[in-house]
Formats: sequence, structure tokens, C-alpha cells
Amino acid sequence: MHEAAVSLPAAQGLKGLGLRGGLVAVQASLSMVLLVVGGLFVHTLQNLKNQDLGLRIGNVLSVQLAPEGQYQPVWPSLIMQLLLRVEAVPGVKAACASFDGALGNAGGIRGFRFEGSPVPTGEDQRAGATWVSTRYFETLGISLLEGREFSLRDNASSLPVVIVNRTMARRYTGTDHAVGRRFVFNGKSYEIVGLAGDVKHGDLREPTQPFVYFASLQSGSEIHSLEVRTSVSPVAVAGDIRRIVREVDPRVRITALASLEQLINQKLTREVLVTDLAGFFAGLTLMLVILGIYGTVAYSVARRAKEIGIRIALGARPANIVGIVLLQLALAILAGLVVGTAIAMVAGRLLSFLLFGLKPTDMQTVGGAALILCLAALAAGYLPVRRALRLDPTTALRLE
Repeated sequence: MHEAAVSLPAAQGLKGLGLRGGLVAVQASLSMVLLVVGGLFVHTLQNLKNQDLGLRIGNVLSVQLAPEGQYQPVWPSLIMQLLLRVEAVPGVKAACASFDGALGNAGGIRGFRFEGSPVPTGEDQRAGATWVSTRYFETLGISLLEGREFSLRDNASSLPVVIVNRTMARRYTGTDHAVGRRFVFNGKSYEIVGLAGDVKHGDLREPTQPFVYFASLQSGSEIHSLEVRTSVSPVAVAGDIRRIVREVDPRVRITALASLEQLINQKLTREVLVTDLAGFFAGLTLMLVILGIYGTVAYSVARRAKEIGIRIALGARPANIVGIVLLQLALAILAGLVVGTAIAMVAGRLLSFLLFGLKPTDMQTVGGAALILCLAALAAGYLPVRRALRLDPTTALRLE
């Protein structure tokens, strides 16, 4: 008799599902979708920032240069003067110059070949290229897997030399041991003096491509960028570098000056914006879910106060009371989770072109979103449930 009085049919817990429970289910499903999508974008941003770029970005200042109007300086002479004076600045560890700078949108070359290897044909015969000064790899922290960097001896009067990256060596020679081989481009034969590690250029999402580095002192090519590695904050030497550029050649001006960290953040502006928007709307819907759950549970407790009071008077255990209050809520949240997860899977596939380093159905992200939603539901229902457990049976029985 006692147990029968305590355990009323579960159907009573379903009666109140109606509009309120349905609204909570809709809010929960929408929140689940936005939490999953927001989580995917957060992980994408983390993956882009934490990937191996092939260089050490800390404490490196990138300085963009441009001559005024049609003025064309004697680039080899200008490079040597700038680097000599910049490296004498206190706090500067190393400096280099390059055509387009670290992480820049490097140009490309075609129509090359490696002596002793089959001549490549079709669309695969292409590689990125840039022109760099001495100490380029040291300054940017790019690993040299074999051979050496360019030196002051690699000038216009010496035999032409190049450095290739590992991807280029593997693709066109089938080996990592490219030093000493001949690289032919535009009818000129270059000796490969170094094999460099792969580095990201331009788009951080793209895989590393074949790449070749030419010695700027040999070609006399234009230089648009200085890179400076410092032992102090890069900002601390910015004023000295501005002064040096102005003194060495007043007709060459600085068009931009930023650390490599800032350049990476600029490249990720779109990803940061999308992540912020997704996070905002996910937080907004989660707040609506919390308010909806709180209101639903509070309403359920108020509407069924007399029934709860009877059960408490008859010795019902706290678990029974919690079950009465939360049954419809649990069903609504479960429905929201199921529907929201299904929609999130579809949304993830549609947005897969924006993702990087993870699948649109990443279960860690889905599980994390479900956990957040469940914890929010528990937090929202805590106060009304506690009020139900502390309900005075005498007061409840007087309610009509």
C-alpha cells in the first residue's frame, strides 16, 4: 500500500509535456546544433594556429619595403647595407631579406627539371619560388636537412645555386638527398646546395608545396621584406629599423611592420570572425535553454505541489520526487539532443569547407556539446528541484 501510494503511474509525468516541453526540446535542439558548429570552428581555429608551419614565429619582426615611384635601387648593395646595420641594433639576433617575406604569397615557376631525373610533364610541373638573402633560414628558424645556407660568396660573380625544400626533392627526384644535384630553370643550370624543411607559404590551409629558394645576391631581384629575429620584443627594435631604412635609402619606405604572430592572426581574421559569431549564438541559445528549463521545472513544481506534498507525507524518497519533477524535462532534453545531433551532422558536412584538421562529424566535439547542454540543464533545474524537495507537506496539502 505504501509503495503503491508513492509510485503513481509514470503517465502523469508525461501529461505536462505539451507546449512547454516542446519548446524546451526545440531550444535544446537548436542549442545543440550551434554548440557543435561553434565547437568545430573553435577546433579549426586551434588547429590552424597550432599546426607546424615549418618555422619559429616567436620574436620575429616582418618589415615590408617599397621604393618610391619608378625608382629602382641597386638591390644587392641595398640589402647588404640594411642587413649590416640592422644586425648591429641591440637586441637583434639575426636578420634577412626576401622577395615576398615569411608567410607571403610566394610566386611560382614552371618549366624546370632536375638533371638525371625524368622531365616532369603536365600540371604537376610547378613549384613555389622566392629570392632570399643570407641567414634567411637561420632568422626564420627553418630547418636545413642537408647542405648549407646561402653565403656572401653566392653573388653575381659565382656559380648559380639554389636551395629546395623536401617536398620538391621527393616529388621530382624521389629522394631526400638532393644536395649536389643540378637544377635547370630558364636555360640556366643551378647547383643545389641545401635541402630545407617544408614551410607554409600564403594560405595556412594548403598543404606544403614544392618550393625553391634562389640567392638574391646572385639575381639582383627586388626585395620587398626584411625579417628580424630579436632577443627582446620585436616592437622594441621597430623604431631603430625605421631609422635605418630612412638613412640607408630615403627613397625606400616601409609600407607595413608587424610580428609574425600578428601576420598569422591577420590571415585568420575570417576564422576568428566565424568562430566568434558561432560562439555568440551558441551562448545565446544556451541561455534560452537554461531559462526555458528553469521556467518549465518551476511551473511543474508549482502545478504539482499538492501531489508532491502527499508523496513527501507518505515517505517518498528524494529520488522519487526528482523523478516526478524532471521526467518531462528529461524527455524534452533527450528529444532535443537527438534531433539537434542529427541536424548538426548535416550542418557540419555543409560547412566542411571551412574546417581544418578535423572531420565534420568529430565525435569529441559532439560529445562536448552534449555534455555542456546536459550540465546547463542540471544547473537550470537545480533551484526548482531543491524547492520541491524542501516543500512542507502541511502547506502543500492546503493548496487547491
